[in-house]
Amino acid sequence: MRGFLLRSVSLAVVLPAWAFQPESATLSHKSVLERRGLYHANISGQFQKPDGQPLSGVHVQLNAGRIRSLPLADAVTGADGRFSFRDINSTYMPDLRWYPPEEWLQGAAPITGESGENIDAGIFRLQPDTLLRVATEIIGGPPLGPKDREATIVLQGSGPIGRRIVAEQVGGYRLLRQIPFDEGTWDITLYTNGRSEHFGAPFHVQRGRRDQMLLLRLHREKLRRGQYVSEGDLEIQETRVAPTAVEREFQASGRLVAPDGSAIEGAIVGINDFFLRRTRPQWTSSDSQGRFHLAYSSTACNDPAISYGHGDYWVFPFKRPEENETCDSRWKESRELTMPVASRLSLKVTGATSSALHAYWWHDAYGCQGFSSLSPWIWLSGFQPILLKVEADGFVPQIHGLRPLRKPRIRRSENDARACDHESNSAERRSDFELVPNHPPQSLLNQSQGRCRQDCPFASG
Repeated sequence: MRGFLLRSVSLAVVLPAWAFQPESATLSHKSVLERRGLYHANISGQFQKPDGQPLSGVHVQLNAGRIRSLPLADAVTGADGRFSFRDINSTYMPDLRWYPPEEWLQGAAPITGESGENIDAGIFRLQPDTLLRVATEIIGGPPLGPKDREATIVLQGSGPIGRRIVAEQVGGYRLLRQIPFDEGTWDITLYTNGRSEHFGAPFHVQRGRRDQMLLLRLHREKLRRGQYVSEGDLEIQETRVAPTAVEREFQASGRLVAPDGSAIEGAIVGINDFFLRRTRPQWTSSDSQGRFHLAYSSTACNDPAISYGHGDYWVFPFKRPEENETCDSRWKESRELTMPVASRLSLKVTGATSSALHAYWWHDAYGCQGFSSLSPWIWLSGFQPILLKVEADGFVPQIHGLRPLRKPRIRRSENDARACDHESNSAERRSDFELVPNHPPQSLLNQSQGRCRQDCPFASG
């Protein structure tokens, strides 16, 4: 549970470029596109198999720049293997990441181009992936205690910067996939009795195979003791199994509500394994009733993360799982989720009628996202400032920034958690806006309507 206090409310108004120029001056299209990042660009390319045949079903995503951010966009290649993104806008220079069907290697590539261009990313010929199912057998040695750690299984690529493939638990065995090298070394560690035991052996990867089942036998009967680590022998036995898919489809459905029971519309609900990146980022948004339905592919069930008010994620209060409760059982039925550490935001606007107003919050990947009212509930406990925008036709847009306290409050008990929720829910945050009429030069009238633009949150046009 994290409790945060509001440190400051700051007003930042960025005037359009024409505010500093004579009325007769004109704003060149080139100067708009010279901002840092990539704006109004179209990106296309093609994926092929090693023999040059087009590859369909490849999910292609544009990374938004921040490690925790969801992608800017997602496209799927068609029968011709081609993909395209239109009118891409990002404050960072994005890169391409692709997630093909399981039998092919994933990858990433930079984008070379400039704002306003039609960027041809070229042809990507994918290589087959290798799938290894492994199990371990411990032979001999001192008895293992009940708290001894399970063996960590890593396949290390050769060379000084060889990639490390860490096995993940899938059902009753461990799984290694997305292996981009031919020669590697097993690096298996067992922590027991206060010491580390290491087992290693060279391994040749047969690229493209998906039918191997390996039994890794850890010989502890003749450990060679060192000062900090003991060394043991590793024996590998191989059998064949029928190739099967390791990912399957999961469902997560529910309704997002504020502490007063009102629906949260426009929240972004998604799966984003930004640390290990074993699962492709997948997301959806809540409707006007706060309902969402997320269907995603993965090797295991995941609890979705939720963004609303800024690009960071809700952190739900920790709740000790009930007996026999699993992620699958939690999402078997639709769930109602209440925004944690919530505060009511009161947007007080002068200078324009409320019926003409539009209020937004800024998301790193998707730009301005609309609030359904001028009194929304927001989550103030992230690590990013909240950017709010209010605008109306004929008025200069206004921006406020809300900066939450970054140091979390430590919850020591369930009572403390409830008290923290009560304090944060009862506090109202107020942000005052004053809109002034917009009088742009006639030549720029069509470019300065005050509408929220994804490519520039701080000014129109």
